[in-house]
Amino acid sequence: MSDLRIIKRTRNNKSTDKISYVIMDYDDNRKQIGKSIKFIKDAKLVKKDLEKKEFRGIVKLGDRHKFKDKFEEFGQYRYADACDETKAITKQGTKNYLSYSRRHIALYFPDVYLDEVDAMVLEQFVVNCLDNKITWKTAKNIIRHIHTSLRWFMVKKYHDNFASALNWKIHKQHHLKPRNRDDEVQTKSEVISPEEACRVLSYVAKHRFRSKKDAFAYGIFIILATFGLRPSEVQGLHRSNFNFIERFVLSKELIL
Repeated sequence: MSDLRIIKRTRNNKSTDKISYVIMDYDDNRKQIGKSIKFIKDAKLVKKDLEKKEFRGIVKLGDRHKFKDKFEEFGQYRYADACDETKAITKQGTKNYLSYSRRHIALYFPDVYLDEVDAMVLEQFVVNCLDNKITWKTAKNIIRHIHTSLRWFMVKKYHDNFASALNWKIHKQHHLKPRNRDDEVQTKSEVISPEEACRVLSYVAKHRFRSKKDAFAYGIFIILATFGLRPSEVQGLHRSNFNFIERFVLSKELIL
Protein backbone atom coordinates (compact mmCIF):
# COMPACT_ATOMS: atom_id res chain seq x y z
CA MET A 1 0.00 0.00 0.00
CA SER A 2 1.14 3.53 -0.79
CA ASP A 3 1.94 5.92 2.04
CA LEU A 4 -0.85 8.48 1.54
CA ARG A 5 -0.94 11.53 3.76
CA ILE A 6 -3.19 14.56 4.03
CA ILE A 7 -1.21 17.79 4.07
CA LYS A 8 -2.63 21.13 5.17
CA ARG A 9 -1.86 24.14 3.02
CA THR A 10 -2.52 27.79 3.75
CA ARG A 11 -1.75 30.95 1.85
CA ASN A 12 -2.66 33.39 4.59
CA ASN A 13 -2.52 32.46 8.28
CA LYS A 14 -5.06 35.16 9.12
CA SER A 15 -7.79 33.80 6.88
CA THR A 16 -9.33 30.35 7.16
CA ASP A 17 -10.71 30.78 3.61
CA LYS A 18 -7.20 30.21 2.26
CA ILE A 19 -6.78 26.85 3.99
CA SER A 20 -6.95 23.71 1.84
CA TYR A 21 -5.83 20.10 2.01
CA VAL A 22 -3.98 17.91 -0.47
CA ILE A 23 -3.31 14.19 -0.58
CA MET A 24 0.32 13.29 -1.21
CA ASP A 25 1.95 9.94 -1.96
CA TYR A 26 5.11 9.78 0.16
CA ASP A 27 6.16 6.58 -1.63
CA ASP A 28 6.26 8.50 -4.92
CA ASN A 29 8.45 11.50 -4.01
CA ARG A 30 5.57 13.21 -2.21
CA LYS A 31 3.60 13.46 -5.43
CA GLN A 32 0.31 15.30 -5.06
CA ILE A 33 -2.74 13.26 -6.02
CA GLY A 34 -5.63 15.22 -7.44
CA LYS A 35 -6.61 18.81 -6.70
CA SER A 36 -6.70 20.71 -3.44
CA ILE A 37 -9.67 19.96 -1.21
CA LYS A 38 -11.31 22.65 0.89
CA PHE A 39 -12.51 20.61 3.89
CA ILE A 40 -10.55 18.05 5.92
CA LYS A 41 -13.51 15.66 6.11
CA ASP A 42 -13.70 15.53 2.31
CA ALA A 43 -9.96 14.94 2.08
CA LYS A 44 -10.25 12.00 4.47
CA LEU A 45 -13.03 10.47 2.35
CA VAL A 46 -10.97 10.83 -0.84
CA LYS A 47 -7.92 9.30 0.86
CA LYS A 48 -9.97 6.37 2.15
CA ASP A 49 -11.50 5.78 -1.28
CA LEU A 50 -8.06 5.80 -2.94
CA GLU A 51 -6.72 3.30 -0.41
CA LYS A 52 -9.67 0.96 -1.06
CA LYS A 53 -9.19 1.18 -4.85
CA GLU A 54 -5.46 0.53 -4.54
CA PHE A 55 -6.05 -2.46 -2.25
CA ARG A 56 -8.49 -3.96 -4.77
CA GLY A 57 -6.09 -3.32 -7.64
CA ILE A 58 -8.44 -0.86 -9.34
CA VAL A 59 -5.79 1.87 -9.41
CA LYS A 60 -2.01 1.99 -9.21
CA LEU A 61 -1.20 5.23 -7.49
CA GLY A 62 2.43 5.26 -8.58
CA ASP A 63 1.45 4.92 -12.23
CA ARG A 64 -1.64 7.11 -12.70
CA HIS A 65 -2.25 9.01 -15.92
CA LYS A 66 -4.17 12.24 -16.53
CA PHE A 67 -6.92 11.85 -19.12
CA LYS A 68 -6.04 15.05 -20.97
CA ASP A 69 -2.41 13.98 -21.42
CA LYS A 70 -3.31 10.51 -22.66
CA PHE A 71 -6.01 11.75 -25.05
CA GLU A 72 -3.42 14.04 -26.66
CA GLU A 73 -1.05 11.05 -26.84
CA PHE A 74 -3.76 8.99 -28.54
CA GLY A 75 -4.32 11.74 -31.10
CA GLN A 76 -0.61 11.86 -31.91
CA TYR A 77 -0.57 8.06 -32.21
CA ARG A 78 -3.49 8.04 -34.65
CA TYR A 79 -1.98 10.86 -36.71
CA ALA A 80 1.33 8.99 -36.96
CA ASP A 81 -0.61 6.00 -38.30
CA ALA A 82 -2.29 8.23 -40.88
CA CYS A 83 1.12 9.44 -42.09
CA ASP A 84 2.04 5.83 -42.90
CA GLU A 85 1.07 5.34 -46.55
CA THR A 86 0.73 1.58 -46.06
CA LYS A 87 -2.28 2.09 -43.75
CA ALA A 88 -5.85 2.90 -44.77
CA ILE A 89 -6.51 5.50 -42.06
CA THR A 90 -6.58 9.09 -43.36
CA LYS A 91 -5.03 12.23 -41.90
CA GLN A 92 -8.34 14.08 -42.09
CA GLY A 93 -10.01 11.65 -39.71
CA THR A 94 -7.17 11.70 -37.19
CA LYS A 95 -6.85 15.49 -37.12
CA ASN A 96 -10.12 15.61 -35.21
CA TYR A 97 -8.47 14.00 -32.17
CA LEU A 98 -5.77 16.68 -32.04
CA SER A 99 -8.26 19.47 -32.67
CA TYR A 100 -10.67 18.26 -29.99
CA SER A 101 -7.79 17.76 -27.56
CA ARG A 102 -6.52 21.32 -27.84
CA ARG A 103 -9.72 23.27 -28.47
CA HIS A 104 -12.21 21.47 -26.24
CA ILE A 105 -10.82 18.81 -23.89
CA ALA A 106 -7.91 20.97 -22.68
CA LEU A 107 -10.40 23.73 -21.81
CA TYR A 108 -13.59 22.02 -20.67
CA PHE A 109 -12.80 18.44 -19.60
CA PRO A 110 -12.45 17.99 -15.81
CA ASP A 111 -8.83 17.61 -14.67
CA VAL A 112 -9.04 13.95 -13.67
CA TYR A 113 -7.01 10.76 -13.85
CA LEU A 114 -7.99 7.90 -16.13
CA ASP A 115 -9.32 5.83 -13.24
CA GLU A 116 -11.63 8.74 -12.36
CA VAL A 117 -13.27 8.94 -15.79
CA ASP A 118 -16.86 7.79 -15.47
CA ALA A 119 -20.36 8.71 -16.68
CA MET A 120 -20.62 11.75 -14.42
CA VAL A 121 -17.30 13.13 -15.68
CA LEU A 122 -18.51 12.86 -19.28
CA GLU A 123 -21.79 14.53 -18.36
CA GLN A 124 -19.94 17.41 -16.68
CA PHE A 125 -17.77 17.79 -19.77
CA VAL A 126 -20.82 18.07 -22.04
CA VAL A 127 -22.40 20.60 -19.67
CA ASN A 128 -19.19 22.65 -19.75
CA CYS A 129 -19.16 22.52 -23.56
CA LEU A 130 -22.77 23.64 -23.89
CA ASP A 131 -22.22 26.44 -21.37
CA ASN A 132 -19.39 27.69 -23.57
CA LYS A 133 -21.46 27.73 -26.78
CA ILE A 134 -20.08 24.46 -28.18
CA THR A 135 -22.75 22.93 -30.42
CA TRP A 136 -24.60 19.74 -29.53
CA LYS A 137 -23.33 18.09 -32.70
CA THR A 138 -19.70 18.84 -31.81
CA ALA A 139 -20.23 17.55 -28.26
CA LYS A 140 -21.62 14.28 -29.68
CA ASN A 141 -18.62 13.89 -31.98
CA ILE A 142 -16.16 14.50 -29.15
CA ILE A 143 -17.86 11.92 -26.90
CA ARG A 144 -17.62 9.38 -29.74
CA HIS A 145 -13.89 10.08 -30.05
CA ILE A 146 -13.47 9.84 -26.27
CA HIS A 147 -15.11 6.40 -26.25
CA THR A 148 -12.67 5.25 -28.92
CA SER A 149 -9.73 6.55 -26.88
CA LEU A 150 -10.97 4.79 -23.71
CA ARG A 151 -10.95 1.45 -25.51
CA TRP A 152 -7.39 2.16 -26.67
CA PHE A 153 -6.34 2.98 -23.09
CA MET A 154 -7.55 -0.46 -22.01
CA VAL A 155 -5.53 -2.09 -24.79
CA LYS A 156 -2.47 -0.15 -23.61
CA LYS A 157 -3.25 -1.25 -20.03
CA TYR A 158 -3.37 2.33 -18.72
CA HIS A 159 -6.59 1.35 -16.95
CA ASP A 160 -8.78 -1.73 -17.17
CA ASN A 161 -12.35 -0.57 -16.54
CA PHE A 162 -14.25 2.27 -18.21
CA ALA A 163 -17.64 0.55 -18.11
CA SER A 164 -19.46 3.54 -16.61
CA ALA A 165 -18.11 5.98 -19.19
CA LEU A 166 -18.52 3.63 -22.17
CA ASN A 167 -22.12 2.88 -21.21
CA TRP A 168 -22.92 6.61 -21.08
CA LYS A 169 -24.60 7.51 -24.37
CA ILE A 170 -25.05 11.18 -25.09
CA HIS A 171 -28.12 10.67 -27.30
CA LYS A 172 -29.93 9.24 -24.27
CA GLN A 173 -29.23 12.28 -22.09
CA HIS A 174 -32.48 14.05 -22.90
CA HIS A 175 -32.06 16.43 -19.95
CA LEU A 176 -28.95 17.87 -21.61
CA LYS A 177 -30.28 18.36 -25.14
CA PRO A 178 -30.80 22.00 -26.16
CA ARG A 179 -34.28 22.86 -27.43
CA ASN A 180 -33.10 24.06 -30.86
CA ARG A 181 -29.95 22.05 -31.34
CA ASP A 182 -27.92 22.25 -34.51
CA ASP A 183 -28.36 18.62 -35.60
CA GLU A 184 -32.11 19.19 -36.04
CA VAL A 185 -31.57 21.89 -38.63
CA GLN A 186 -31.35 20.55 -42.15
CA THR A 187 -28.61 22.18 -44.17
CA LYS A 188 -28.91 22.45 -47.92
CA SER A 189 -25.78 22.12 -50.00
CA GLU A 190 -25.27 24.81 -52.59
CA VAL A 191 -24.40 23.24 -55.95
CA ILE A 192 -22.53 25.33 -58.47
CA SER A 193 -23.72 25.41 -62.06
CA PRO A 194 -21.87 23.63 -64.92
CA GLU A 195 -20.80 27.05 -66.21
CA GLU A 196 -19.28 27.98 -62.84
CA ALA A 197 -17.52 24.61 -62.65
CA CYS A 198 -16.02 25.18 -66.10
CA ARG A 199 -14.72 28.58 -65.06
CA VAL A 200 -13.05 27.10 -61.96
CA LEU A 201 -11.45 24.28 -63.97
CA SER A 202 -10.29 26.72 -66.66
CA TYR A 203 -8.67 28.91 -64.04
CA VAL A 204 -6.74 26.12 -62.27
CA ALA A 205 -5.71 24.63 -65.64
CA LYS A 206 -4.39 27.98 -66.84
CA HIS A 207 -2.27 28.51 -63.70
CA ARG A 208 -1.18 24.93 -63.00
CA PHE A 209 2.46 25.65 -63.93
CA ARG A 210 2.72 28.79 -61.80
CA SER A 211 3.70 27.06 -58.55
CA LYS A 212 3.62 23.75 -56.72
CA LYS A 213 0.44 24.76 -54.88
CA ASP A 214 -1.25 25.68 -58.16
CA ALA A 215 -0.29 22.27 -59.56
CA PHE A 216 -1.83 20.59 -56.49
CA ALA A 217 -4.98 22.70 -56.86
CA TYR A 218 -5.29 21.67 -60.49
CA GLY A 219 -4.94 17.98 -59.63
CA ILE A 220 -7.43 18.14 -56.77
CA PHE A 221 -10.11 20.01 -58.74
CA ILE A 222 -9.73 17.69 -61.74
CA ILE A 223 -10.17 14.64 -59.48
CA LEU A 224 -13.20 16.22 -57.79
CA ALA A 225 -14.82 17.02 -61.13
CA THR A 226 -13.95 13.74 -62.84
CA PHE A 227 -14.66 11.18 -60.13
CA GLY A 228 -17.10 12.97 -57.81
CA LEU A 229 -15.07 12.25 -54.70
CA ARG A 230 -15.52 14.21 -51.48
CA PRO A 231 -12.60 16.40 -50.33
CA SER A 232 -11.86 14.01 -47.44
CA GLU A 233 -11.70 11.08 -49.91
CA VAL A 234 -9.27 12.99 -52.10
CA GLN A 235 -7.05 13.66 -49.08
CA GLY A 236 -6.93 9.94 -48.39
CA LEU A 237 -5.56 9.07 -51.83
CA HIS A 238 -1.92 8.04 -52.24
CA ARG A 239 0.27 7.55 -55.30
CA SER A 240 -0.43 3.82 -55.12
CA ASN A 241 -4.14 4.54 -55.74
CA PHE A 242 -3.40 5.78 -59.28
CA ASN A 243 -2.77 3.52 -62.25
CA PHE A 244 -1.53 5.89 -64.96
CA ILE A 245 -1.06 3.12 -67.54
CA GLU A 246 -4.60 1.68 -67.32
CA ARG A 247 -5.98 5.14 -66.47
CA PHE A 248 -8.04 4.42 -63.37
CA VAL A 249 -8.09 5.37 -59.69
CA LEU A 250 -8.49 2.72 -57.03
CA SER A 251 -10.21 4.09 -53.92
CA LYS A 252 -10.85 1.41 -51.28
CA GLU A 253 -13.20 -1.13 -52.88
CA LEU A 254 -14.23 1.17 -55.74
CA ILE A 255 -12.48 1.36 -59.09
CA LEU A 256 -13.12 4.77 -60.61
